[in-house]
Amino acid sequence: MSFILPERVEMFIKKIDEVSSLDEIFDVLFTGLNTIGFEKFSYWMMFAPDGTKKTMYITNFSNDWRKHYRSNAYASDDLIGNHSKITLTPFIWSDLQKSYSLTKRQKIIFDEGAEAGLSGGATVPIHGPGMARAAFSVANSMDEKEFEKFFLNYRHEVHLMATYAHEKVIALNLHKPLKGEVVLTPRETEIMVWISKGKSRWEVAAILGISEDTVKTHLENVRRKLKASNTTHAIAIALLHGLILQ
Repeated sequence: MSFILPERVEMFIKKIDEVSSLDEIFDVLFTGLNTIGFEKFSYWMMFAPDGTKKTMYITNFSNDWRKHYRSNAYASDDLIGNHSKITLTPFIWSDLQKSYSLTKRQKIIFDEGAEAGLSGGATVPIHGPGMARAAFSVANSMDEKEFEKFFLNYRHEVHLMATYAHEKVIALNLHKPLKGEVVLTPRETEIMVWISKGKSRWEVAAILGISEDTVKTHLENVRRKLKASNTTHAIAIALLHGLILQ
């Protein structure tokens, strides 16, 4: 018996095949998952195919939650990420909390995530190619039972979307590590954050109380450090490698 994909999934596959940048992958994921009814998503590559440890995200989780998560260095204790490294089976977060004896820090991560609007969630672990390990998560502000029923209805579609998005990241070499250690100065980071939010060089200069020429010079320095062809390319690299958070 042949399996017929829903039209929305066929459209997702067609569009993800056509993308060529980080922003386009984000847009296709956002549209595809939103069509199903998932409000939030996160693609987290933890290890690249060659085994290199990564900190790479494509997500629409709130800025405040991402900053809080990073400033508290939650990644190493995050049970969702750790469990994704050892299983291939998609799992619901509430089931995970029942299966493990949580540490105090792990409980804090789940509780604070729920307060940030991630009360109901599930994750699709991704292994390969090579030693690559990633976690693709979807979340809604539903209670546990409501979300469980909702996710089970669309689990296979989410799994397929996760796999295609991961394959596209690999195919576009977006996972490639930066050559050598790259460090942005506090001012460069500040400018890049504002530029990534759509501000012009003139607007950034006004916000920070510096000249537009100074902003331009800092951006040129960042592009040189990241070996980026333009500012948009530099923003994509900085976001992917965790040098800035939007």
